[in-house]
Amino acid sequence: MKFVILALLALASGLHAAKLDLKELKFVLFGKHGDGTKTSVAAGACPLGTLPATVFLHKTFKKGDHFFTWVRPVHAKVDEVVCGTHNVWKAAVGEVLLDLHFVGNKDSEKFLHLELFHPAVGSHHLFLKFAAGATPGVGVVLGMGAFVVGVHGLVADLPALEGLPAHPFVHALVAHAAHAKHAGAVAKDGLAAHGGALVAADAKAAL
Repeated sequence: MKFVILALLALASGLHAAKLDLKELKFVLFGKHGDGTKTSVAAGACPLGTLPATVFLHKTFKKGDHFFTWVRPVHAKVDEVVCGTHNVWKAAVGEVLLDLHFVGNKDSEKFLHLELFHPAVGSHHLFLKFAAGATPGVGVVLGMGAFVVGVHGLVADLPALEGLPAHPFVHALVAHAAHAKHAGAVAKDGLAAHGGALVAADAKAAL
């Protein structure tokens, strides 16, 4: 039933879908948001301000100097994502955005997960990595494993933050963090923390 509803929404999206500008959302810190207790919202004010018609909810968490931002768009309302003048993603015909997760900051490498829906294939995922700096260029498409490893390398303790959305991507981060800790401590399964095979130091020297 959910698939049918999403398919009907996606088919009708061409009439109503619009562009989502991530820059306009900003990194709004409120409630449980990771490191520190200071929020970026004035007392008594709505933490999200006036939401664009394309966004149902967004929430940002801070870990060190990096941010984790979750955006839940209004279903069938977003077929393009930009950040200011930078083009991030453009939908195929009939495709719409279901969920978005961003990890990074303006100076670091940036990781973006998009959950999408297309009538022909159903729900599917796109994992993108952008270069560091103010001009990140075109996103490089990654597999989910490489994406999770990259996010973990950028913000190692991210999945320990309270209040993160219950999403398969977040669950994968938690699982990888646990594996990395285990492999780094005992390495009995022959895997390095990054998921590659461990090679003994003397074996490396012989290569």
